[in-house]
Amino acid sequence: MISRRGFVTGSLTLFAAPLGAGAQQAATIRTVGILGSRPERSRPFEEGLRERGWVEGKTVRFERRVSIDYRELPRLAKELVQVPVDVIFALYGAGAAMDATRTVPIIAVMGDPVGAGLITSLARPGGNLTGVAIMSTELSGKRLEILTQALPTARRIAVLANPGAQLTKANLHETEARARALGVQLLRFEASAPERFADVLAEVARKRPDALVVLSDPMFTRHSGRLVEAVAPQATGHVRMAGLRRRGRTHGVRSRTRRSIPASCQLRRSRPEGSEACRPSRGAGDEV
Repeated sequence: MISRRGFVTGSLTLFAAPLGAGAQQAATIRTVGILGSRPERSRPFEEGLRERGWVEGKTVRFERRVSIDYRELPRLAKELVQVPVDVIFALYGAGAAMDATRTVPIIAVMGDPVGAGLITSLARPGGNLTGVAIMSTELSGKRLEILTQALPTARRIAVLANPGAQLTKANLHETEARARALGVQLLRFEASAPERFADVLAEVARKRPDALVVLSDPMFTRHSGRLVEAVAPQATGHVRMAGLRRRGRTHGVRSRTRRSIPASCQLRRSRPEGSEACRPSRGAGDEV
């Protein structure tokens, strides 16, 4: 992976030849495949190309394949390769794109490509993958640490993960390592689709954890309102539940104090004497 500036430069370089080709520009239309979870996520990229003279229908054609369901990504990536496309811009599903082709250039925005096993190093990624590494896996352990600071009596913490997500393995590894250092026990639960939220969270409630952490994943972000609705019936007593951010709004359940609570403090059943409740603060919520 390269730096953010290098990513922009590198990605635009893929389209530089037609713009400098003079008379050939009118006759050459490049095809860009877009793989993602939501159509609007690629708009800044498309606008950036348009500002540099790449106009859809005239000099560039976009083939868009989007789905929040990670199980659809391998099929969608193969469709793009079969179109065929000149380059794939993957906002979601870089692994699926790499499985589909080792020759078509792939520009990806993702978490930890090394941890996901897509490249061997950031300095020398090799192959046909480039883009931006957000390194969000490093934040997984930090979220757990912040949770234990907010709830110092929490010793059994449930972790909800999407088993098919590309970064789940790396996020879990980071979270488990931090849990060992903090001396807390993790209870692992998995939900691979929104339809599973209610059943899985009912099982979480039966295990009676002190709190719930939701690992970062586009599916949880997309269906955050549904996730909160599934958590609400399972929470009893003095509930501490945060809103999960979605499209600029916060979905959540208010406690008896009528205050919004940070997202990592989701399933606190009761507040022991002498302990402090999670205090709401700007930016404290865990956006998943």
